[in-house]
Amino acid sequence: MAFASKLNTFYNALLFACMLFAVQATASAQIIFQDDFESGDLSRTQNGAGWDSGAYTSVSSANPRTGSYSLEFNFAGVPDGQDSWAEQRFNLGGNYPEVWVKYDLFIPSNYYQRNQGGSSSNNKLFVHLWTDTTNGVASYGGTDGIAGGFEVWSSGDGFGNVSFHPIRPEMGHIMDVKRNTRGIEAADLGNWIEIVIQVRAGTTGSTAFAQGGAVNVWKTSANGTTRLIYSLEPTSVNLDAWQQTISFLSSPDGRNYFNRGYLLGWANSGFLQNTRLYIDNVIFADTPLINLDPPSSPSPTP
Repeated sequence: MAFASKLNTFYNALLFACMLFAVQATASAQIIFQDDFESGDLSRTQNGAGWDSGAYTSVSSANPRTGSYSLEFNFAGVPDGQDSWAEQRFNLGGNYPEVWVKYDLFIPSNYYQRNQGGSSSNNKLFVHLWTDTTNGVASYGGTDGIAGGFEVWSSGDGFGNVSFHPIRPEMGHIMDVKRNTRGIEAADLGNWIEIVIQVRAGTTGSTAFAQGGAVNVWKTSANGTTRLIYSLEPTSVNLDAWQQTISFLSSPDGRNYFNRGYLLGWANSGFLQNTRLYIDNVIFADTPLINLDPPSSPSPTP
């Protein structure tokens, strides 16, 4: 009995130590900014980062993933040929060459990406990031620094395939010829999914994507399955589509970092019905947010 009691005490101590280590590891995560919206508004700040302006967004109690609140994106229903729009901007409070974003995303049961008559059918999705430069560029347009973000292109079945759009410094609107993975699919309708995103800038003077840039998206479906649904890596994409003579997310002026962006965004396809998406439990970091526990403090570029 004494041996059993000592063994039980040992295991309880071991369990407590493991739990303490897990709590300490979580507390030391290299987080730039996070928000679960339990303040009931967009007032939270952390490490100089916080929310900027929004369009057709509001903190709402209608559909939280956890707690009592989430961030609602209300895409208005419009006739064919018209666009819809809902986005939430953020300020990272520092210059980060690599940004990770993680959040829960609710897809309503009436979500349907249509083919527009006589206009584009690509929608912004997930996140856009850019350099807000000393010239006062407040959006991803401009000529210096870098910018890029995700789109979904209509696949004709109510959904769309994921593509990354490198916007600055000089890429223009070049498509990923290998985009063939659904960003949102039928199984997501009426469910919460989890999205994890990595976007890493290239290096100054690089002439191809292989010089350090990286773009990846992981999705955890309602059934708990996690998949890498999009990846731009030198070994997995046809670099001819990105014009190898032009740097990918690498600016000649050396501003190879991100400091602002927005979640979701413009829907060129528009939506026939009012379509409300929700985001909860947002985390921005400068080190991995999947399968790794980052170290303690963010490291913005001077």
